[in-house]
Amino acid sequence: MIVIIFPHDWPHKSPALLQLLEDIKNSKLQYELFLPIKAKKYWSFQKAKYFDISFNIFSRIAIRILNLFSYFDNFLISYVAKHILDKEINIKEGHTLICFDFFFYRALLRKYNFKKKYLFSTELFLYFKDIFNHLNDEEVYLVTQSKIRADFLGFRSSSMLRIVDNVKIDQEFMSSTKLINHQNRNGLLYSGTICKELGKKTLEKLAIDPLRSYQFTIHGDIKINKNQCHKLDIIKEYLSDLDMRELMLRSKVGLVLYDFNYISRIRHFNFETGPSGKLLKYILCGLPIIGTECTGLYDVKRFNAGILLKNPTSKEINLAYQKIIHNYDFYKSGINKFSSKIINRGKLIDFTE
Repeated sequence: MIVIIFPHDWPHKSPALLQLLEDIKNSKLQYELFLPIKAKKYWSFQKAKYFDISFNIFSRIAIRILNLFSYFDNFLISYVAKHILDKEINIKEGHTLICFDFFFYRALLRKYNFKKKYLFSTELFLYFKDIFNHLNDEEVYLVTQSKIRADFLGFRSSSMLRIVDNVKIDQEFMSSTKLINHQNRNGLLYSGTICKELGKKTLEKLAIDPLRSYQFTIHGDIKINKNQCHKLDIIKEYLSDLDMRELMLRSKVGLVLYDFNYISRIRHFNFETGPSGKLLKYILCGLPIIGTECTGLYDVKRFNAGILLKNPTSKEINLAYQKIIHNYDFYKSGINKFSSKIINRGKLIDFTE
């Protein structure tokens, strides 16, 4: 039995969770999925069990302090982890426990016995730099998008942990990118979560920009009527690996946006030190990048794999797109160098062992 804990209200917007469930179902493995009660309106048609993680007033105050200051991290994170579960979660002890976010994992660690425990650190909303000090002698797998994020979380100095980078990138996905002639590609693609932290306002302005002369495809839940905009395609449904690959191979340039006006201190590291998951897929599918200038996207600049903008606007993105198109062979060469670097990834996880 595989037990999965996802503590956020937006399971339908988590590519990592959706892909994980697809892999488990394809392998015909038994699993239990636990979601917050507020996620029920998005997930009622899926197999899941629900629990209440409503914060009491002191927990809400602690979260607010964590967003503003770093001085009391150890104490406040311990407090919130202790009080997040207002009601009992009835979990059957099984073979594998998978938790999204260390914050929730810590609350369950001493409560249940599992042969294997996995921590998915993608899109953390809380962090704790000395995580490994609380894991005792358990064998724990950290599943993360980048080594630099693992280092930031404190896993670097722990011999008890195995770090697995870039999980679930198969050889078929990578080899297929070499067979595509870029002359058949067209337009700019944004694929991923759409929220104010990830440049929602810029995406909306770019979608309705009358000066945009190229095809713009948005794969995500955005509230725009595509019929009122020119050269705009919006795909709101979740795509399988195969459909995602086909979408990216039809596109010419990939877009990665961050709006640091809306990113808190806690979440800031996630964008500064951890490159976007969509970036990885863009690179593997041979798309040059237009992105926000930040540490997490530095390799785009280092390999000449695209153009980074300090404060991306619709006008600047239009200019960057034209520049890439007019120098496409140059940026494609950078993409090839970048992809060769990330091909040497960590081993895949086998949930059935």
